[in-house]
Amino acid sequence: MANWCFNTVKFEANESVIEELTTLFLRLSEKEILEDKGQLPAGYGGRNGYFFEIAMDENELRYLTKWSPNIEVLIFVAKQYGAEFVYHYEELGMAIYGVTFYKNEVVQDIYLDEEDFKCYQYNQADEIYAFEGQVFRDDREIIEVLLQRKVKRLYKP
Repeated sequence: MANWCFNTVKFEANESVIEELTTLFLRLSEKEILEDKGQLPAGYGGRNGYFFEIAMDENELRYLTKWSPNIEVLIFVAKQYGAEFVYHYEELGMAIYGVTFYKNEVVQDIYLDEEDFKCYQYNQADEIYAFEGQVFRDDREIIEVLLQRKVKRLYKP
């Protein structure tokens, strides 16, 4: 059984390209529902990165992938349609959490690594997380703070 990676992509393009992307992903969604297996866009030559449970509203795409993000497939689609994107992905069971920026055909993938996840501690007895002198009930806010700090430090628009 696969671990599911949750993915959200916000495309940036003119209105007609957004409409074409919406049509593409709606068709992939319909096909995925009928076939009950993941989908890849026509012409993509890779064997990984299948889209599951696809939903697209306006210029935001939401879907699942098995185990890891599918950055290469999104770049393939963006190049085909002349679009750019900001891509958020997470699979916390495998300590995967990041964001990819695709602008002017430049890819910047910024993600948390093992050292980042060591920046906070979980107290199993009290079921709380400790981070920088504060206590949290879950680690979602912590990991988002860590990612935003990395983006601020590393992202070059």
